Amino acid sequence: MDERALVDRLIARDPEAWDRFVREYGPTLIRAAAVVSAGDAEDVAQKVCTLLLDADARLLRSFRGQSALSTWLIGIVRHQALMHRRREKARSALPPRAPATGPGPLEELLSVESDEQLAAALAAIPARDRLLLMLHYRDGLPHARIAAVLGIAVNSVGPLLDRARDRVRKNSV
Repeated sequence: MDERALVDRLIARDPEAWDRFVREYGPTLIRAAAVVSAGDAEDVAQKVCTLLLDADARLLRSFRGQSALSTWLIGIVRHQALMHRRREKARSALPPRAPATGPGPLEELLSVESDEQLAAALAAIPARDRLLLMLHYRDGLPHARIAAVLGIAVNSVGPLLDRARDRVRKNSV
C-alpha cells in the first residue's frame, strides 16, 4: 500500500491502517521527538497522533505527498517537541507558589488594625475625595466614568486621585 492510500485510510479511521501506522511510524515519531525532548518523547509523539485526528483529521488531510510521509511527520513532531520544550522552560521559570494557607493570627490583627486606620483616614478627608477613591478602588471605574459621575473633566481625575491619596496618607499616620 502506498503512503497516500495509507493516509486516506487513516483519515477514514480504519483500525488496521492505524495499527500499521503505529507499527511503522511510531518509532520514528518517538526518535524525532527525543532529539528535542528526550524525557517526554512519547508524550510528544502521542500529541502528534492526536493532532493528526483533531478537527476531522485536518492535519492528515494537509499531507500532499510532496515528501515521504515519514519526513512530513518528523517535521510535525520536531515542531511539537520544540513547543513542548518552550512550555516546560516557561513553566520552570515561574517562581514557586507560596503555600495556600490563610493568614495567621498576627496577619489578621494587622489587617484589622490597617482597616481601622484606613476607615479613620477616609472619614477625615472631604466627602468628594472619599467618593473619588471609592469609585476608583472599590468600584474599579475608569477615569471617564468617574468624571461623568462627578461632573468633572476626564483629565482632572488623575490629579484629583493623587491629591485624595495624599490626604489619606497624611491622615493615616
